[in-house]
Amino acid sequence: TRAALAVMGVSALLVGSLAGTALADTDVPIYGGQTTITTTAKSLPAITGAGIIMWGADGATSGYTAEQGAARQQFGFDIVTPSNLMLEDDEITDEVGSITGGRVSHLGAIEFLNTNKGKLAKVGDFLVNFKKMKVFATSLNGDPIDALAVFSLVPTDPPVYPEYDDEATPTEATVSGVNVVLTGKGAAALNDALSTKFFDGGYKFGKVLTEATLVEPT
Repeated sequence: TRAALAVMGVSALLVGSLAGTALADTDVPIYGGQTTITTTAKSLPAITGAGIIMWGADGATSGYTAEQGAARQQFGFDIVTPSNLMLEDDEITDEVGSITGGRVSHLGAIEFLNTNKGKLAKVGDFLVNFKKMKVFATSLNGDPIDALAVFSLVPTDPPVYPEYDDEATPTEATVSGVNVVLTGKGAAALNDALSTKFFDGGYKFGKVLTEATLVEPT
């Protein structure tokens, strides 16, 4: 399954200049939208079983869903400017417009509580760097920090290709099926803040779906 990034709406100038190219070999600005992280069927019960609960904070949303009888938790983060995608054609396979770079900024955080120790940790204002395939937290407990690589992005079918509603003049697309995996630094930061040894580098936390808008608000 191809990973996909959802993109909604293109300004008239952008559409006119990119029509027929499917946005290939292009720097595509993003003006809004949302990214959703959904835990895996295994990660949520394991985390809660360790006495750790999570929720969305600072404007991020959170809720629960069930898929194939397994509970999962979802977190939603608003995309903010400046954000962009870098797309490039694959000269070997002739595939059009894979994501080769770009930085997508978000508001909101995930707050963790270790109920066994009464310890809290809030990481957020995530910056997705598609060139490095990392998700960086730029705030900790509400305070700005140097970018900390919390998650790695691992596509289920690399490379990542946007899937458009209209290849000639795209206004919508979807990027899904990308796993988010804890980095060693991310796991260490959570363990230290929560006084736990639960998290490990390489821990498969969930999957990510990004839906973005390319049209500048009027």
